[in-house]
Amino acid sequence: MNTLTENIIWLRRSKNLSQQQLADLLNIKRSTLSAYEQEKATPPISVLQKYAAYFSVDFEQLVNQSLLGKNIAQKPDNLKVLALTVDASGSENIEFVPVKAQAGYLSSYGDPLYIKELPKFQLPFLKGKTYRAFEIDGDSMLPVYSGSIIIGQYVENLQHLRLGHTYIFITQWHGILFKRVSFIGTDKLVLQSDNPLFHSYDLPYSEIKEVWSTSLYMSSHLPEPAEHTLDRIENAVASLQNDMKKIVKN
Repeated sequence: MNTLTENIIWLRRSKNLSQQQLADLLNIKRSTLSAYEQEKATPPISVLQKYAAYFSVDFEQLVNQSLLGKNIAQKPDNLKVLALTVDASGSENIEFVPVKAQAGYLSSYGDPLYIKELPKFQLPFLKGKTYRAFEIDGDSMLPVYSGSIIIGQYVENLQHLRLGHTYIFITQWHGILFKRVSFIGTDKLVLQSDNPLFHSYDLPYSEIKEVWSTSLYMSSHLPEPAEHTLDRIENAVASLQNDMKKIVKN
């Protein structure tokens, strides 16, 4: 058995996935996957890219180096191994977690089969990283309105957190949070709402399960115009009215 075949069998078994489960995740037939594992067929590059993306291994390692017995895709700082999906070309999808699915996400965020069932999409200007979209609920982060969608980039290491930046936190006891980091301590964060009516509170590192750094947000609410913009509009209207009066007089 060659190195590649040993690796793809080992990777599947390391996740306790059946051939059918992995075939569904890779968007191929079970019989095709079985043929790969029996060396009756050779996986094309597009499928190998899916393997590498799903199991978070380097493409060259997958093909040329034995992975048997190695601890695959362990994230630093106790963040869990991330479950994700890819399209037919091997590009990662952006999975969408609406409010109604958040209770399920909290208990199943590490389950590849659950992640596979989430709505998913792609954006041409968000490539090469791992992104996920979350619908936010509530007014604690106004002017980002309830119902807006935050697209976040996966944070692999808590040491990458930055003061003043906003993140989606998947937590053990507080649910899914969209907050701004106002303090980074040795054992906890202090999270702040942009709406001053809401108080800041502590979040121990031990309660954090996933973190997503805000990349962009989508909303059906247009931003409120700034006061100086309104002043310019009022001045322009007044100027037009004066011009119209002059035209009428002439």
